[in-house]
Amino acid sequence: MQVTGSKSLKSYRLSIRVFTGGFSLYTYNLSNGKLLEEESVAVNQEEEPHESLRKALERPRIMDYEYDEVEVMVCSSITRVPLDEFRREEYPSLYRLTFSKNRFRDDEIHYEILSGLEVVELYALEANVEKTILELYPDAKIHSIEGRYLENIAEREKNSSEELARYYAIIEQTQLFICTFQGGNLQFACSYFIESDADRLYFILYAWKTLGLKNEQNTCILKGASENLLTDLHKYILHIETCA
Repeated sequence: MQVTGSKSLKSYRLSIRVFTGGFSLYTYNLSNGKLLEEESVAVNQEEEPHESLRKALERPRIMDYEYDEVEVMVCSSITRVPLDEFRREEYPSLYRLTFSKNRFRDDEIHYEILSGLEVVELYALEANVEKTILELYPDAKIHSIEGRYLENIAEREKNSSEELARYYAIIEQTQLFICTFQGGNLQFACSYFIESDADRLYFILYAWKTLGLKNEQNTCILKGASENLLTDLHKYILHIETCA
């Protein structure tokens, strides 16, 4: 059912996450933030991705809700440009130069200004997927998921008195996103497309070492880590926190 804008006692938010090879659908109660429904949607090999998505979005358990908010979180290959170096007429070419194996059209490449960070993110979303979502939910807001993470972390860091670099590792299905902030400023951001905890452990420790972080001083903050991964990381990193 399309977004209604109704301010009823029961308000709901639909979050559609777009991954390579599939989608995830999350329904939240806006009044308390509680997750009500969660569904993973694999792409049928006999269908185009947008066809599998449409079938999932038109199922009764999704259509039964009236959503006050619908957001689309894109988990594609992402690159970033300092805001003062961004040129609107150049960003499709820049994206294709960075990801030469991806064959997206100009209208499938998007940019999003993270104003508080003075950074512009470039990401891609297949046109048929975007069209399908907007046909069903014309008011849906489309964002890069990494951009949302960075904005949320920046807000958290703005209120932190910590002067040392803080290291964030966020796990989202097949994606590992790592970033560091120091003094409230973004210092590093990179994503890795991996699926196993063994590979996550390797890349978290690899980036930690490459960035010159110290076990006695710096803190690793994790989101979405399994208990096994947390146990293994505690063998190597002294200060570990988790966040929702």
